[in-house]
Amino acid sequence: MTISRLDERNISDPIIRAYMRQAIVAKCNSFDSDLIPHDISQDEIYRPDLISQRVWETDQLRWVITLVCGQEDESEPLPVGQALFLPTLAWIRELINSYSISKPELDSTIQSN
Repeated sequence: MTISRLDERNISDPIIRAYMRQAIVAKCNSFDSDLIPHDISQDEIYRPDLISQRVWETDQLRWVITLVCGQEDESEPLPVGQALFLPTLAWIRELINSYSISKPELDSTIQSN
């Protein structure tokens, strides 16, 4: 089975993946003008894939929706009416690419000699 280039499992190291997830949450909580606004509607409370499809035209980023909403499991209901501010598809793809290289440069980490 091949993994989509938008899948967070492209980053094999769980610690590096956690840094990437932290960067996504930080971007969504920023006031950047390139964020995409979306309000969770009643038909989307159990469907992070539907939100992903409506925002980015792909359901492969449903993990970003659950991450931004603070959910641990996709089966948990999403908060109706919550305003989400989501990064662009290009930004997410670029972030995954930068973190999936063999030795990514992480901000505020100790460099080994």
